Amino acid sequence: MARVLLWVPSDDPATLFYHLCDPNSEMVDREQHSLQQPIISIARLLCLCLMGISSPTRSQTQAGCTPSNAARQRTPSPDSSGSDSNQATARKRGFSQVASSPSTQRVARQRESSNNQNNQARHREAQFCSQRCLMGLQAGDNLDEACPNHLITSENLVLCLKAEFDEKIDRCIPIGGCGSYGAQFILTYLEYGYTVIGKGTTSDLWDRVSREVQVYQILRKAQGSAVPVSLGTIDLAKTYHLDGAGPIRHMLVMGFAGERTATMDLTPEL
Repeated sequence: MARVLLWVPSDDPATLFYHLCDPNSEMVDREQHSLQQPIISIARLLCLCLMGISSPTRSQTQAGCTPSNAARQRTPSPDSSGSDSNQATARKRGFSQVASSPSTQRVARQRESSNNQNNQARHREAQFCSQRCLMGLQAGDNLDEACPNHLITSENLVLCLKAEFDEKIDRCIPIGGCGSYGAQFILTYLEYGYTVIGKGTTSDLWDRVSREVQVYQILRKAQGSAVPVSLGTIDLAKTYHLDGAGPIRHMLVMGFAGERTATMDLTPEL
């Protein structure tokens, strides 16, 4: 059984490299290679796993990039000829050539990973808007006096958040674990500093999750006290790939309701 190894460079996510591992030919040629160089398919697979574990996490922008059609073409067979096959061969490199690429690619990956981590840390340090502040946005009333943010409407806030995430999906920062219907995200409008919660879910679950909007409308008078303030919904133009939750394409936008009681220490008040 043959095995195909795939690799997408972090500095060129629109290109897909591949290598066909043929066990029969590898066993014939193994005596011609050093033991330090992985030749058989299982050795290459183990090396690929180790490389993946040691590599920095890629951004959502890279994860959502689809390789071009040219990069998906199969390598021509040894019997093929003509200019088309030569051009296709020129677009491909084997894994042995990739391994000897300049170290500048690694530096670029590390720099990008560091920038993503700094941006995520800055978002996590942002202070959540109070429920009174968000209620003021809904009603067009005075904001919470303790809130340092500027006055805009709740509708404009949701539109501005969507515009930021459509530009760069990495600005959505996951927080906590995944539930049965999605996951929570920290959403920050960078210009004014508004920070709220986004309940993200997949397209398959959106029909059920979106019904919560109607529930919040019924509980409008209880928003800000018994339930969080609901601001609206966002349909993402790009996909956020989150392990355990799937491809996130939709969000409910609401205020931060507080810490989970399950993680708190039991006190007489609780």
